Amino acid sequence: MRRSLVIIFSSLFSLLQLSAGPNNFSPQRLYEPIVLTGADLPQIIGINPQEIAGYRFSRVQKRWTQIAVQVDERKYMDLSIPPGKRKHPAAEYVYVGFSGGILGARLARDDDPRFDKDDELVFMLEDAGDQASASAPAPAGADRQRLEIAISDPVNGAVAYVYLFRAGNLMRKTNNLVYHLTDRREHGAVIETDFYRVNYSRRWVLDQIRIKKSLRGSGEDLIDQVKFRAYGLTPQPSRKMGMFNETEEFWSDGPGACKFSPKSGCSWYLGHKVGPVRVIRMVQGAASGPTTSYFAYFYRKMFEVQINYRVHALPNLWFYMDYDPELTAPLFFDAENSGVKIDGRNDAVRPSQNQNWGQMSSAAGSIVTWMDLQEFLNLGRKLRISSYYRDDRAFNDLTGDGRAIGNHGVHLTNIPDTDKLKAVVARFKIFMLQANAASAGATIARNMENPLRIAVRQM
Repeated sequence: MRRSLVIIFSSLFSLLQLSAGPNNFSPQRLYEPIVLTGADLPQIIGINPQEIAGYRFSRVQKRWTQIAVQVDERKYMDLSIPPGKRKHPAAEYVYVGFSGGILGARLARDDDPRFDKDDELVFMLEDAGDQASASAPAPAGADRQRLEIAISDPVNGAVAYVYLFRAGNLMRKTNNLVYHLTDRREHGAVIETDFYRVNYSRRWVLDQIRIKKSLRGSGEDLIDQVKFRAYGLTPQPSRKMGMFNETEEFWSDGPGACKFSPKSGCSWYLGHKVGPVRVIRMVQGAASGPTTSYFAYFYRKMFEVQINYRVHALPNLWFYMDYDPELTAPLFFDAENSGVKIDGRNDAVRPSQNQNWGQMSSAAGSIVTWMDLQEFLNLGRKLRISSYYRDDRAFNDLTGDGRAIGNHGVHLTNIPDTDKLKAVVARFKIFMLQANAASAGATIARNMENPLRIAVRQM
């Protein structure tokens, strides 16, 4: 599994500049969260998470400012189907304190409510600041001892700092994330930040992305749906079920004989967790992949979908974006194509040899998708991953509005059996950009392939 950060320890501090701050990073870097586990921060293991406070320091103003820091407690759980019999074995880290869903009661509390090696501490890179001297007094209400976290960019050498203090009685800083369940039967949801708003109409079905005026968008819906397909894009022949394929709608609720979940369709809504830095949403099950799971992590200006994939061998699997046909003059970019008009007419696009990113730019806002499929590439020589693009109003893939508008993503073929205890993990990151953004996918891909470096020291 690819780490999004490289952890370094204090021996590298002599290489870091004293003058720092988030303005030294590229705008695309500032979208990124910093996610550290207790194993990365052994100095604060055993502390009550409610006592951990984060700060940035201004060297010019010589003062501290509190930032939003979130601690997500996790525990490793057996999620095998059927439980205990391991016909479909699975074990996952799941987040304690989930609301709603079938795991709510089981995840009401952690076995160890203190910060431990499995828990995650999260903050945003754009909230970091300058390096503080060891003699700088602690913020009011905090213990004098501090933990210094230096974040450096291997691409351009930028450095910024965040400090963790133990402070039991402070009000916590928030980043204005909002979460709302809209329909308990379908487990739909709205997730909203001060920069964007997304909507789930069903467990797997994400069918709205709106970029707000804070990112110079119009608030118009940009997408038809975020789409997944198994077997075929249109109905495929099946001995048992006639004409058949599997879609994100099917994985949400059927219809069909999903024998592992006869009451809830082809998946289970496991619940959601809301914090000051991110919202987490978790679904388990995708028809005959009952231990496949879908995690979604929502941050201030981007979100990540993580698929923990466990299923029998499959001939075809797709992941792709499908856009709203009402967008005004949208354009498509990837590693091989620049400024292709998305107009519902077939285009002669060049297949992308570097199929891990794509971008749509429009007057209502822009989206870059980046994909990490490295664990699929490790499954054997027969598996193939190719780019997928289709812009054709006459093509109906059976979900959403029934049209293919600027569809772009990946097509996987010859996937072997992965129905095992350890999942094959895929990550899809979606970055929201301003209206009519120039091509930014190559920069984002370079950043993802050169992860931020973290150095930690006790002061």
